[in-house]
Amino acid sequence: MSQTDQLPKIGLQKSRSFVPKIRALGQKRALGGDLYHYILSHGWFVLIALVFAAFLLGNALFSLAYLLQPGSISHTRPGSFADTFFFSVETMATIGYGGMAPATPYAHVLVTVEALTGVVAFALVAGITFAKFSRPIAKVLFGNRAVISPATVFPIWCLDWRIGDTMKSCRHG
Repeated sequence: MSQTDQLPKIGLQKSRSFVPKIRALGQKRALGGDLYHYILSHGWFVLIALVFAAFLLGNALFSLAYLLQPGSISHTRPGSFADTFFFSVETMATIGYGGMAPATPYAHVLVTVEALTGVVAFALVAGITFAKFSRPIAKVLFGNRAVISPATVFPIWCLDWRIGDTMKSCRHG
């Protein structure tokens, strides 16, 4: 198989708008796809749901890791998932109420990893949130017809078409 056979083929689809839709034929998608683009292109509910799910899942996994060594956290009931889960929430969010503390070297290492994970996760969520807020959204409406006419200043021909802004906040009158 040659290298040109492995490249995706580009196909044009007819559409009602002036701009043809272009799609890649034969393009293989990754299993997860582009999560960053997915989050940016979908609504706020998707971002909030993913952050909430990741927060619960991360804390549950760290809670299970604390339970692997009994007595790793002081002032907790033996084998209590709730105690280790809430200790995990306090550690990941860097709250640290002070009632519970790591009691073994294993727990100290786990707390260090979890605190770093929490700080990095907060930075990633803050960056994605800023990217969603600052992403420009162009709502431009193009006219159906174009006109070729002589220019008024230079002796050349010009291609003219109408465009308009359809954003509600930009309408006047």
